[in-house]
Amino acid sequence: MRKSRRIRNFIAAEGILLFFLAGCAQQEEDALVIVDTRDSTIEYVMAECERGDVSLVRDINCEYIQADQQEVTLSSGGRRIEKVCVQEGDRVKKGDVLLCLDDNNLEERIENLSYQIDLNELKLTYIDEQEKLSLDDTYYSFVYGSGLETEEELLAYQKREKEVKKEYRYQREDIEDALSFDRQELEKLKEELLQSRVYAAIDGMVYSIEDRLEGSTTKKDQVIMTVVDESDGYFVAESPELFEEISEDTIYQMRVTYGDATGDYELKPCRISEWGEKQYFEILSEPETGILSVGTKGTLTIPIETKEYVLSLPNGCIHIAGDEKYVYVRDEEGMKAVRFVKTGLEGNDRTEILEGLSEGEMVVKK
Repeated sequence: MRKSRRIRNFIAAEGILLFFLAGCAQQEEDALVIVDTRDSTIEYVMAECERGDVSLVRDINCEYIQADQQEVTLSSGGRRIEKVCVQEGDRVKKGDVLLCLDDNNLEERIENLSYQIDLNELKLTYIDEQEKLSLDDTYYSFVYGSGLETEEELLAYQKREKEVKKEYRYQREDIEDALSFDRQELEKLKEELLQSRVYAAIDGMVYSIEDRLEGSTTKKDQVIMTVVDESDGYFVAESPELFEEISEDTIYQMRVTYGDATGDYELKPCRISEWGEKQYFEILSEPETGILSVGTKGTLTIPIETKEYVLSLPNGCIHIAGDEKYVYVRDEEGMKAVRFVKTGLEGNDRTEILEGLSEGEMVVKK
């Protein structure tokens, strides 16, 4: 009797299996096995259908950056980058030169013009002395030559004195005109030099530099370098598809698994108005021994959905045949047989069971 029942079960199983294979060309390769015809003494690893929480979470990558940073851009394009003065990882002070643009020998021109200005300023001081000596020489030449005893001699002296003063006045005006022009030109060259240098706007670390900058031509508003302030920072993620799942009032768990910052962290969304391709999270708590640095990467856990105290099974117990889901149970003879089930939330580890099993029933895990 037992043997004939096995045969009937096997024939029925084969019929059902052929039905599924015909209608489900895309089903899994470990296709539906309805009845195990091997000896019933085989041992299976079993799992219990039990009540508990089923949770679905998503892990997203995030990276530590600084709250204050300078994105180095140029307001105009078409300038050739002559020299990059820093490297990634360098620490800079506000006002340090980050890179130099082609300046048409501005530094040499400024140096030459500054020398010319200094020389003319020195000439002005000499002219005063030279004028005084020339006036004295004119006076004494008339005194010792004619004695300035007549009115004609006195008029001749006064005329010569005026000529000397006029001569030096013209010299002084020429030098002052040259100085005025050179000083204006110097300010213009210095402004051009200032525009041909890019300076650090904050104290911090050079975090990133575009490749092959030296010798390249600049593009308007292109970010070519980033300097970050290491005193304070936050984590940034790039998962805009999870916008609707993230609440700004929720505290999220994050883990760093390697480096000096290893440990568990609590993060909270921040700067919500700036969210787009990037999402920002401030640090609420961190390990006492954690040492964060720019570029530290962590895994942020975002809860998607949770069902509390529902019937569930480990995910690995549930199989798919077409649009149907099933599990393996043991029949009254201890044989492995299929049981169709209806499922709800599929969590990361367990799946909610809506129909087909009762609490406490055992299913074949493997």
